[in-house]
Amino acid sequence: MKISPEIAQERRQSSIQAIANANLPKNTPNREVVLQETLRFLGKFKGLSTAQVKDLTLMRQKNGNVDPELVDLSKVATADDLADALEHHYSAGGLLVLMNGESLKTAQVAEIYTAL
Repeated sequence: MKISPEIAQERRQSSIQAIANANLPKNTPNREVVLQETLRFLGKFKGLSTAQVKDLTLMRQKNGNVDPELVDLSKVATADDLADALEHHYSAGGLLVLMNGESLKTAQVAEIYTAL
């Protein structure tokens, strides 16, 4: 028996929320707000695995519960620059994740933008 795309999406969202919730410390100030902001951040990515949901949730915490800068992989100027960026930065769902203090060489990127 197949499930409808709507039910599959609901289950996926529920799973993402459960993973994010489980990886936020219980003593986080304004925990519910942080959880909702984390879920919005995770919504910027397509097709995340459960490990990537956990990684990104923890990375956002490490970044002070602020969304890291995101750069679309298609905006990286050359194949060599893309290989270098992928070697040095976390990526998921077609986006490079740049934590506070991280940047790409300006020559590497045709146009840097924050996704969504």
